[in-house]
Amino acid sequence: MKLALMVLVIVSLALAGVATFVTYKINERRFKRLNAVGLQTFPTYRRMLVIRWSERIGMWVARPLKVFFVMFAIAAAFMWWRLP
Repeated sequence: MKLALMVLVIVSLALAGVATFVTYKINERRFKRLNAVGLQTFPTYRRMLVIRWSERIGMWVARPLKVFFVMFAIAAAFMWWRLP
């Protein structure tokens, strides 16, 4: 039982790390698209719409996943610690 809870802690923290990495990569891509004035540049209007919507969906998914997996890891660690 203790081993299973420890595996849950490790897996949930790893998944929180993946969600953090996705957030980092999205922000990095946004930063690299900035021009000298500070505006994002896109080759076409359609591409701008697709990229912005996909980034928005990615951020909406990644933010709650980070919180959920960290809280899940804390709960599993607490349960692991409380076991006799």
